Amino acid sequence: MRSRPSPSAQRRRARSGISSAVRLPVAWLPTAVLVAGLMTACTGAPSEPPGAVPAMPDGVTAPEEYAFGDDMAARDLRATDPVYYALVDQVDRDRLRTRPLVLDTAVDVAAVRDAYDDELAGARGWDALPLQPGDDAWAQGWLSPDGEDAFALVGLEPGPGETHVSLTVLTTLPDEVSG
Repeated sequence: MRSRPSPSAQRRRARSGISSAVRLPVAWLPTAVLVAGLMTACTGAPSEPPGAVPAMPDGVTAPEEYAFGDDMAARDLRATDPVYYALVDQVDRDRLRTRPLVLDTAVDVAAVRDAYDDELAGARGWDALPLQPGDDAWAQGWLSPDGEDAFALVGLEPGPGETHVSLTVLTTLPDEVSG
């Protein structure tokens, strides 16, 4: 059995000129607009992927295992630690990892730094990130425009008679080399 609205409720609806079929959608309009906005935001165009680790310039190689002894490893750790902790303040610690590389000491360090800068700042629009390495080292870093990804180089200054030194990459980027 269906109940009928009271005569006073029928008169109010008749006076307002709006039927109950029209009132329901009007009442839900703000909610529908909110849901539509959220769906648009969630299904909108994805942000540009950050890319992968840039290609290594001449004079930089990736060994299959750490290519240096304990002395260089200790120097490398002292140089890399301050940069690591500076990056942890910028990006997700769980995604940040190190990638040990080898730098030929006969190569111009400025050319290596410029090659990475051309790719990251030039082609990808990343911002330079000032970094201070430990003693007897240099560092250069970049932060993605969305602040989610970082790439930093920490290179050791060569000692007497060294033909290769450690060049450590700290990054959140995937390992696949771009370019």
